[in-house]
Amino acid sequence: MRNNDRHGQDIASQEALRRQIVKSQLQELYEFRNKVCPRDSHIFHNSIEDHLHHHSISAVEDWIHTYKTAIPASAQLASQLGIRQTRALTEYPMFNPIGRPRQQASLPAGPLPG
Repeated sequence: MRNNDRHGQDIASQEALRRQIVKSQLQELYEFRNKVCPRDSHIFHNSIEDHLHHHSISAVEDWIHTYKTAIPASAQLASQLGIRQTRALTEYPMFNPIGRPRQQASLPAGPLPG
């Protein structure tokens, strides 16, 4: 009985258990999403559901196997270097968001005081 509970009684239940395990492992890695070095953030999708929607379970298992040590290492490096949640330069506005003090209108015509 215990074996069937753990591994599923039929193919459908085996796939459901496999998907549940993969989703759990994916959630663990996605917890590092905002903690990795900015150069590594491109490996993540917008959400876990988006990741699972765009790839097969086998492909997600491969992704997990590929990045399961690299993601925590990147998060640790980012923490050491103080660069987590840093945006790329191209993501910053091209204008100066700090307003300038307003310039006074030109002085009335006539000789300068003095």
